[in-house]
Amino acid sequence: MLTYLFPEIFKSTKFWTLFIFAIAFVVRIHGGSELFFWNIDEDRFALTAKRILVDHRPVLIGYSLPKDIYLGPIFPYILSIWYAIARMNPFVLPIIASLITAATSVLVYYVGKTIFESKKIGVYASLLYAFSALSIVYSKVLTELTIAPILALFTYFIIYQNLKYRKSVNLIWLGLVLVLALQNEGSSFSLLVLVGVSWLIYRFKTPLKKLAIFISMLVISNITLLIFDLRHEFFITKAFLNFFKGGPSNVSHLFDMENFIRSLEIFPNTLSRFLLLSGEKSISGQILPCRELLSIREITISPLLIILSLIIFGYFIVKSILNKKKSIGRQIVFIHFVIMFLGLFLFNLFMGDWFFEWILVIFFPGFTFIVAYFLKDFLRKFKYGHFFVLAAIAIFVFINLKTLYSIHDSYGLGAKTRAVKYAVSKIGDKPFYLDSIGSCHTQGYNYLFWHYGNFPTHSYTDDIFTPAYYQKSDLPKPPLGIVMVVKPSEDGLNEFQKIYADYKQKTIESKKIGKIEVLIVNEKK
Repeated sequence: MLTYLFPEIFKSTKFWTLFIFAIAFVVRIHGGSELFFWNIDEDRFALTAKRILVDHRPVLIGYSLPKDIYLGPIFPYILSIWYAIARMNPFVLPIIASLITAATSVLVYYVGKTIFESKKIGVYASLLYAFSALSIVYSKVLTELTIAPILALFTYFIIYQNLKYRKSVNLIWLGLVLVLALQNEGSSFSLLVLVGVSWLIYRFKTPLKKLAIFISMLVISNITLLIFDLRHEFFITKAFLNFFKGGPSNVSHLFDMENFIRSLEIFPNTLSRFLLLSGEKSISGQILPCRELLSIREITISPLLIILSLIIFGYFIVKSILNKKKSIGRQIVFIHFVIMFLGLFLFNLFMGDWFFEWILVIFFPGFTFIVAYFLKDFLRKFKYGHFFVLAAIAIFVFINLKTLYSIHDSYGLGAKTRAVKYAVSKIGDKPFYLDSIGSCHTQGYNYLFWHYGNFPTHSYTDDIFTPAYYQKSDLPKPPLGIVMVVKPSEDGLNEFQKIYADYKQKTIESKKIGKIEVLIVNEKK
């Protein structure tokens, strides 16, 4: 109705750009630091930024994939830019994450309407991306996953330009995107494969000069890995060789088809959760890979949504394979979907059990385009399709907003900050050791202690964080300690109770802050 009353406004690209950005930002900034995810990776990332910006110790390598396959260092420096803007204050990070992911919603609109040559698909896809509770959950982190969808969208757009105009367009920019992708995280490698497969199928022109520049960019961007390898007795080379010596870790899965089925079912499962969030209504409960949390997320997915997701995927796949009418956008997204599936299959063949939802965050724009394509065809084929589509989007927005405003987090940045502040107020500037016991909510404290003025001389993370993220102390372990306690998992309950009882005997002060119990202990008690 509003479209008919104000056609000039609602047909305006500027209006949709501002509207989508505004609503996406508002729903993402909701909850601020209270809902901002803060765990082991956030601790590592913050300490990396501290190392670069405060300690002035540059890094030569980036973060690793499973089995110590290391990437280049571009992402740590991107991360440092965010922390420099935040002036090392973690409470500014939710704003930066919200701005970036809101801008991603706008990119979904622009890229969708361009590569599918349909404004409806752009509008539908951007609304899905803006309001999806799962998309909003992953906007509560500021990691490699934050920029992965942006890299995918730029790749889609530039491939489209090359196929549409049948000549080389923006290949240097594409090279830059791929350089970033290859140093971002594992799933971003799919973009290089997408470009390669698209070129093999469609053979768009690639001048040798630009190809040489692209290869040079890849080599130069990884030169620091070579320097690190030479300085550390070929550590990266040895890890790489050991990876291939080990061979596939799940060969049996090739025969019982478990790997194949799990690689396939993660797509309808994730799309179902993209449409309607399942599992515990907390940010940590949605992201962390603990077995009990994963189980809750999977068993609470609606069977009806699984069926709907299978119908949507089936329709899109059939149209992509059998429809002779050329649609560049559809083919790009379909090729990326196939690459993601095969990539998951091969990744788990070599790496083991890595069927985590976050691997598909890079394909979230792809999900929105697939659903939007389905809705557009539904609208066109039925007499009252227009009203059904509007009703479906309205219901989707309402349910996801209702879900969003019911989400909490007892282990986010806000909760852990309150626990750290209490501990620091009790020990002042005295040296102390740090321990954290319980379930998978135990991580994420080191940087916060540094930020609030007293870094532990010894920490429960020393074995995995030193010397990469901070230097191990040569001082003897002090008698004063801080222990963060959260509810344990069922598997480790007996061991937890023994450790907890031992610490309680040494406790001189304690306080329960939300679901986190803070113990101030003295070994000499």
